[in-house]
Amino acid sequence: MNFRYAYLYGLMFNNVRLEPCVIAAISWTVLTNMSAYIIVGLTPKDTDKLQQYGASVTPILAKYSGEILKKGPVEKLQGDFAHIIQVVIVFPNREKALGWYNSAEYQALIPVRDQGMDSEFQLID
Repeated sequence: MNFRYAYLYGLMFNNVRLEPCVIAAISWTVLTNMSAYIIVGLTPKDTDKLQQYGASVTPILAKYSGEILKKGPVEKLQGDFAHIIQVVIVFPNREKALGWYNSAEYQALIPVRDQGMDSEFQLID
């Protein structure tokens, strides 16, 4: 339902008419609090460095409410994909995802990450 319809005719929820300002507030909350995902494609280079990176990154993810949703080998269905492992990380919203990636703690891990793997990071929100 668009805002014009809700504004002109009102919106009923559980038999209660919601005022336009309430509708706008609810819609704004839904739109701004959508999950964001960081998709990582990686190919291991040094297993010791990769384990060091993995152990260090988890507590930093937790600070930004990030969680590894899925991790595993890629099964190619079509096209070329440079990496053999895919990781999907979920965050409550874009700001948390970018906050994690740009944080001083995570940025300090990038040299270890790059020694342990070739990777590509992408944000979807």
